[in-house]
Amino acid sequence: MALVYLDTSALAKWYLNEAHRHEFSNWIQKQEDTHISRLTITEFRCLLARRRRNREFSTDVEQWVFAAFEMLLYAH
Repeated sequence: MALVYLDTSALAKWYLNEAHRHEFSNWIQKQEDTHISRLTITEFRCLLARRRRNREFSTDVEQWVFAAFEMLLYAH
């Protein structure tokens, strides 16, 4: 079984309403064992902050999305 590493842009599709979100969601749910690098946590935080600064969503949404990410990350 090959290790499946997820990058930040893939995670953004899952947590945010982006193009191909449903396809990615279907794909990731079929994976047995997925991984991220430690750098992905920082990159995801930066991605959310940049989008908030660009007024794509509010600070509340930014915090909610990152909290959801952390919950799933640390649940394993």
